[in-house]
Amino acid sequence: MGRLVGGRYEILDVVGRGGEGEVLRATDRLGDRQVALKVRYGVRSKYEREEAVRATCLLRSVRPQCGVAAVLEDFFDVDTYYLVMEWVEGRSLARLLETQPDGLDVEVAVKYLGQAADAIDHLHSHEPPVLHLDVKPSNFVATRDGRLVLVDFGTAHRLNAAHRPRRATPGYTAPELASGAAPTRAADIFSLAATAHTLLSGKPPRPGATDEWPAMPTARARAMREALAVALASDPERRPQSARALAMLDAPPSPTNIVPPATCMVGRERELLDVKARLRGGRLVTLAGPGGCGKTRLAIEVARDTQWRYPDGTWVVDLAALSDESLVPQAAAAALGLSERPGTSLLRSLAERLRDRQMLVIVDNCEHLVEAAARLAGALLRSTGEVRILATSREPLEVPGESICRIGSLGVPEPGASHSEVLASDSVRLLHTRVDDTGERQLLDEESAPLLVSICRQLDGIPLALEMAAARLGETSLRTLNGPWCAHQGPGRWRRCPPTPPILGGHPAIELHGAVRAGAGGVSEAGRVRRGVLGHRGAGRVFGRNPSD
Repeated sequence: MGRLVGGRYEILDVVGRGGEGEVLRATDRLGDRQVALKVRYGVRSKYEREEAVRATCLLRSVRPQCGVAAVLEDFFDVDTYYLVMEWVEGRSLARLLETQPDGLDVEVAVKYLGQAADAIDHLHSHEPPVLHLDVKPSNFVATRDGRLVLVDFGTAHRLNAAHRPRRATPGYTAPELASGAAPTRAADIFSLAATAHTLLSGKPPRPGATDEWPAMPTARARAMREALAVALASDPERRPQSARALAMLDAPPSPTNIVPPATCMVGRERELLDVKARLRGGRLVTLAGPGGCGKTRLAIEVARDTQWRYPDGTWVVDLAALSDESLVPQAAAAALGLSERPGTSLLRSLAERLRDRQMLVIVDNCEHLVEAAARLAGALLRSTGEVRILATSREPLEVPGESICRIGSLGVPEPGASHSEVLASDSVRLLHTRVDDTGERQLLDEESAPLLVSICRQLDGIPLALEMAAARLGETSLRTLNGPWCAHQGPGRWRRCPPTPPILGGHPAIELHGAVRAGAGGVSEAGRVRRGVLGHRGAGRVFGRNPSD
């Protein structure tokens, strides 16, 4: 048995050491989970103790985001300071680079860079912005399911704060910081660019050095070098304005009508990789599944992750509001900014105008106009060579060459699941993240975990229902939201208590338009949701009806 600190954390092993302390892996005996302990030794003076607490207060103010490890608590033990954070299972990018000293595969590097950029932009979105100031490969952990999580904040700093941050890592630190200038967002952009350089080449940038990257096509390597050169400029004003802009690397901003979601996507990592692989191998992929399962959100994430492949843009044609199938070509033309040619049908005009285009078209919410959507997809596939179509529908389009990707509900923990299995559940992760998004910060401990699991099981892991349930946390408590449907009988044990509570209100039909989706911070499905769309049991639970009614 390891040493116990803080009355509840049993030390398992040392996972890292730095200039000021260690990182330990520990078991939280009260929460039945693993945690990371960031330990600083010799914190004796009043100034040092205030500095440690200040840094933690800053981290606690950061809004939850799936790419940023959460701070759980902090405490002193004599002159040793402990910061408790969620444990992220995986390997740091620095460890990955040890096995690939010449750099990661370019597609893998670009994927990780995009996720790192989202985490940095999330910090910068606060008011005032939170600056990381030590972005580097060793501070990111890559999980087995392809997620990248920022796990270390050793020099985090508020923009315009009076104090000066501690010195960061040579090779990744912006030059203006070395000369004593006040830090800005641009310093993080420089560090992210240095990290990108390391992921691609295996080493941080050196002044005057030129990397050829012979494994890449010449044009792409040139574009990457030019993008990194701008982001690594000694003049902060020349660098990109956001981390996401840098993450595009070799791809100039492509046109799009996609509005970036207000929240990060939680779960679906395997489906995301699967859909992107299908689009590389084919030209029509249909995400087929019941309403509320997150098809639209998944399609948007695919488009955002792959937009560099489509110089002519990524576009959404939303059919949700249409009831007349003859209007489908007009909806497509309006979304793509095209007009009808005289003497030619609009569908034929679209096909001819897109003949030489390289773009991704998302045809969203096809289920009530399947035949018209199929005609549109078929015409574009026959008349173009580089247009790819990603459709969302409750049923396939049945067009030749269609690749069907079935999308269902998120997995829910089984009764008796361990705490680690609960933490790994996509439905619990989504509900927990969205609850935190409401400002009702909720730790996944032995008290809250059964409540979250109970709600996920009641709602069958349906993303839309979970998003709507979380949105109600502003007006009720987690325990009240859960209701009497399941009574907690100890860790991992629940007793079913009928009837089903009206978690989301008692009306049998809810109109859910785009405004509601935006207001709820990225609800999974646009369009209309009625009883039956989510399935008999799921609809009854969402809208407050007993499934047996």
